[in-house]
Amino acid sequence: MKSRAIVLHSLRYGDSSLVVDVYTEEAGRLTLMVHVSRGRRSSTRPALFQPLTLLALEVEPRAGASMLRPKTVGVEHVLSSLPYDPGKAAIGMFIAEFLYRTLHADGQHIELFRFLHHSIVYLDECRTGYANFHIVFLIHLSRFLGFYPNIDDYAYGCCFDLASACFTHGLPREHSHFIGPEESRIMFNLMRLNYSTMHLFPMNRTERARCLRLMDEYYRLHLPEYPEIKSLEVLQQVFDN
Repeated sequence: MKSRAIVLHSLRYGDSSLVVDVYTEEAGRLTLMVHVSRGRRSSTRPALFQPLTLLALEVEPRAGASMLRPKTVGVEHVLSSLPYDPGKAAIGMFIAEFLYRTLHADGQHIELFRFLHHSIVYLDECRTGYANFHIVFLIHLSRFLGFYPNIDDYAYGCCFDLASACFTHGLPREHSHFIGPEESRIMFNLMRLNYSTMHLFPMNRTERARCLRLMDEYYRLHLPEYPEIKSLEVLQQVFDN
């Protein structure tokens, strides 16, 4: 099987191997056992498996195997700025950890892969105005995971029910997972953004951190066994304005 793939996480195994989790276009999430070498001419150097690297690989699936050894592996698309720009690198670290901890091995999901691939390339090529990228990313990712917010019923003064993923004209009585009208208006505006318009909604550090915390709570309510995202705190400290 030949496929494009996105590196989610890698872990050293012994002196010359890595265990690499990837999300592939053709088979969803896979775990690879990769022999690596530090030689200049090696095609499988450790740097090839940094989080969010876009790969082209060939593997031979085996029924019941928990890890696969790739037959061939190489870079599918070279990232020119994401690994080196401090702001982008912090966003990338957060996204990679988030996907590693929330995407499971549930088979092929081509549209999800293409969304992730497009998002990574867009962030890499974007020169300015990407401070809201991770928030817009999380909002649109929820569409592929089955709990994209219903924004059709929004009207000024509504509250946003995080548990039911909808705007309401009154406060929910069954739980306390909701935000008031002013923050709901901000979230509604964010839900209408895409990558090309995200720069049109300026936020300061406090507002952005609050929105990210709300998205974290939102995912926690809708994903079973939602883990702690350790890079969340680092990301919140990156954008001061």
